[in-house]
Amino acid sequence: MFRKFNAIIFDFDGVVIDSETIHEKAKRATLEHFKLVYKEKIFDDFKGKTDNDFFSYIVGHAEEKANFTELSEYKKKKYAELFSEVTLVTGFSDFISFCKESGIRTALTTSATKRDLELAINKFNLQNDFTVIITGEDTSKHKPDPEPYIKTLQVLKINPDAALVIEDSPNGIISSKKAGCYTVGIINSFPRNALEDAGADTIVQTFHEIMDLLV
Repeated sequence: MFRKFNAIIFDFDGVVIDSETIHEKAKRATLEHFKLVYKEKIFDDFKGKTDNDFFSYIVGHAEEKANFTELSEYKKKKYAELFSEVTLVTGFSDFISFCKESGIRTALTTSATKRDLELAINKFNLQNDFTVIITGEDTSKHKPDPEPYIKTLQVLKINPDAALVIEDSPNGIISSKKAGCYTVGIINSFPRNALEDAGADTIVQTFHEIMDLLV
C-alpha cells in the first residue's frame, strides 16, 4: 500500500514546467556568446542546481577570462527571450487539481530565481497552486544539499515522513532524500537509471501514475 501524505512538494523546472531544454539553450548561447569552451556534460551536471552555481563553476574553471555578472545577466536575458517555448509538464494540471480536491497541501522547492519563477507563475496562472514556495534565493545552500527541503518542511510545519517529494533530477533527489522525504522520480530530464542511482523511492513516467498510487 502506498502511504498517504499530508503534503506534496514539487520541484519546478522539469516537474511543473518543461523548461530544462530552454535553460540549457540559454546557458549554451551564453557560453558561445562569450566564446567560452565547455564540455557537453556540464549541462546535465548542473540540472537541479542554481545558475549561480553554474556560472561560478564556469568562472572558476574557464581557461578564458570570464565575468560572473556578465554571464549571469546574459543568460537571464536569453532565457526570457526563449520562455515562450516553455510548456507545463504533461499531467501537472490534472495532478494539482487532484491534490486540491483531495485536500493535500502542495509546496514548491526550486533552485530557480524568483524572477524566473514569476515568468512561469504569470504565464500559467500558478498563483494559487502552492501554499509554500521556496526558491534558490531563500536558502544559503542549494540542491543537492538538503537545506531547501528542510526549510520547506519547517514552513509547512510537518515531519519529513509526512511529505512526498516529486523530483526529476539526481541533484534534487539527493537533496530530498537527505532531508528524509519519500521521493518520487519522474522521468523527464533524466533516464530511469540516473534517478534510481540517486536514490528515488519510486520512479514514474507520468503524473497520472502518481495519482493511481495515492488513490
